[in-house]
Amino acid sequence: MTEGVAAVSGLGVAVSMVDAVAGFSGPGFVVVPLCGPGPHTHGGVGCGSPGKRPLFSGWQRRREPLSRAEIEEQWGAGAHGP
Repeated sequence: MTEGVAAVSGLGVAVSMVDAVAGFSGPGFVVVPLCGPGPHTHGGVGCGSPGKRPLFSGWQRRREPLSRAEIEEQWGAGAHGP
C-alpha cells in the first residue's frame, strides 16, 4: 500500500489518509493518531508500545473531532513517518 493512502475495506477504494480521517471526523468521531509500528523513539526514548501509543496527550478527554488543520498536521504532507 502506498504511504499516506488508506484502503476502504471491501470497497476496493483507495483514499488519502487525510480524507479518510476527515470522513470519520465529519460525523463527530474523535480519531486518535497513534505512533507507527516498528522500532522508533519518542523524545529520544525507545517506544514501548509501537503502533499503540497516542501521539498527543489528553486524547481521553477530547470531545470534539480533530479540525482539518489538526488532521493535516498529523497525516498530511510532511507529517511524521510511519
